Amino acid sequence: MATPAPASAPITTTQPAPGWAWATLVILLLVLAIVGGVRSCNAARTEQEAARAEQAAPRSVPMIEALLLERECWTPCDANIAWPFKIRTEGRPLRIKFQGVAGWTDYPGEGDFRAPSNMQSGETQFVSPDEENLHVRVQVYRKVMVPAPGP
Repeated sequence: MATPAPASAPITTTQPAPGWAWATLVILLLVLAIVGGVRSCNAARTEQEAARAEQAAPRSVPMIEALLLERECWTPCDANIAWPFKIRTEGRPLRIKFQGVAGWTDYPGEGDFRAPSNMQSGETQFVSPDEENLHVRVQVYRKVMVPAPGP
């Protein structure tokens, strides 16, 4: 008997993909690269905006007392005092007549001076207790609270 001829294997040839398929693949890769780049830029921008917002966010700043010169005069003189105050006289004693206080209050010219508790806002008179030096320079400051200077 005759041997049958072996069946020949089918011959396959690889054909290159059409041009439109390559173009689609390249466009898809470009789109993915652009989207990835935009996302990373957006992430960086978001981080920058968060850092700016953190810097601009109000922080609790310590407050300190400051003095604003409200009135400067030479005795005898007066001033309208209607706020927390401090008086300076270059170390010279002073006699003060406050609204609501009977009589005169002596100010030593040095150290911390506290006004009488029954003092009322209004016209305050200043005179020198020293008969040899009737003219004392008086500076009346308003006490205010301001943010402490930064580092």
